[in-house]
Amino acid sequence: MDSQARKRFWDILCSLDGIDVKHDEQKLVDAMQYPRYLYRFRPVSFSSLDGLQGNKLYFSSADHYDDPFDSFLHIDIPQIESEVEEFFNARKSWEPHLGRLSDMSGISKEQMDAYFSSLELGSSSNMVIGILEQIQYIVQSEMQSICFCESEDGLNEQLWLKYAENHSGFVLEYDMTDNNAFLCGKQKTCENCHVKDFRYPIYPVYYATEKYDATIFARNTAIIKASAYYPKPVQDIILDGVPTSKWERERIALIKKKCHEHDEEWRMIYPGPAGGRPYICWRPSSVTMGLKMSSEKKHLVYTLSKVAGIPHIYECYTENGELKRKMLE
Repeated sequence: MDSQARKRFWDILCSLDGIDVKHDEQKLVDAMQYPRYLYRFRPVSFSSLDGLQGNKLYFSSADHYDDPFDSFLHIDIPQIESEVEEFFNARKSWEPHLGRLSDMSGISKEQMDAYFSSLELGSSSNMVIGILEQIQYIVQSEMQSICFCESEDGLNEQLWLKYAENHSGFVLEYDMTDNNAFLCGKQKTCENCHVKDFRYPIYPVYYATEKYDATIFARNTAIIKASAYYPKPVQDIILDGVPTSKWERERIALIKKKCHEHDEEWRMIYPGPAGGRPYICWRPSSVTMGLKMSSEKKHLVYTLSKVAGIPHIYECYTENGELKRKMLE
């Protein structure tokens, strides 16, 4: 998918209003040009080997990616501070709910009114300031995804250097046309999966020269985080009042700085709340072992690939200064 196609996809994504989600999703599908194969370049580590053996792909949050500014965002901190303080301290936010809170808690409406009157601007301001000091990190931590790359036969040397331990790791190839390789919902263990009802769209990353304005999403995130400082009934009211921002999660997760465009990245975005280590199961169509991989690591990756049922196993070699791969069996 070339840069122009990615830009067209991005423009459509930014135009979606979230009123008719199914219609929005179809517009995105129509705008995408899926490659036949996607790739994941991996180091040899406990986590990557566990994923290899079990055909598992773990979602990871953007604050753990190699780029500390992974999501290329503009966040207007003064605007958020002002709006969040107003949200928490405007009496009109609480007055309509005092009767319900009184019934739930057994506390008189007058006492409830006195409680909310005692909430000082300063205390809410301190909460907001503390949250805003970390808001970029918090927003990134809310974005969980699985990252893939386009790459001709998985032989992109820059990606081997960057993501696969300087050719000492391995690369997994996923065939986008093989529905049988996607194992979620087809195994006995899927019955107890807490994410079994989620769908897993894969979208292209857009590489930009201008930051995306994530102020609204950051404001809503700050309100949700600050709500934890209030009693449970109050938290529920706060959360009811936070506006939804459909498609913001995708926009924030799918924009990166222009200098990273050689990655030709695609992302599968986790639609649920952050936390835990959610994963999907997807069997690769092949695994390719790196040029500098030791014989011990090759044996280990080869064995685990066989256990996983991966049909094709390759290793890299060079010919006339070019990186190539050959099948081991």
